[in-house]
Amino acid sequence: MAAAPSWASDGDPAIFALVDRLIATPPVDHETADRLTGARLELDFSGYLDDYSAQDVQAGGGLTIDSILYREPVPGRGSQAGPLLLMEPGGACVTQSEVMARYPGLAAAGDAIAHSAREQTYYSRAEPWGKLAFGFPGPAGHCLKSVSFTMHPHLPSAPQE
Repeated sequence: MAAAPSWASDGDPAIFALVDRLIATPPVDHETADRLTGARLELDFSGYLDDYSAQDVQAGGGLTIDSILYREPVPGRGSQAGPLLLMEPGGACVTQSEVMARYPGLAAAGDAIAHSAREQTYYSRAEPWGKLAFGFPGPAGHCLKSVSFTMHPHLPSAPQE
């Protein structure tokens, strides 16, 4: 595997550089997600969907990702879902106001119900390839907890760089 990309940026949180790259080159297969995140995603489960994951990813430029889940449909097994990339960034707090300023057009995608510490409030927007969403803990979340990319089914594979 090639060296992890560097996500250092000019004063912006490093996660923004990775998110911007993933918006421009959606991770339509696990190889693309591997390459763009710098993670080595391992197959965890195979069924209608293949689940790949990685933990404690040091993605370069000071970017730490606590966990990555990549889920893709298995051809011929009847899944109607598109690929999904879910990342939980670690490190320094990236505030909701920073995310909202950087990614205009985000709208609340439902309120969190505080049943557990894992509940999140999501803000999402449509993209040509699917949906981009950011999760914050609870209804009054402050620091970014998750970033997800939900791709439309049947997108073509990404070109190799």
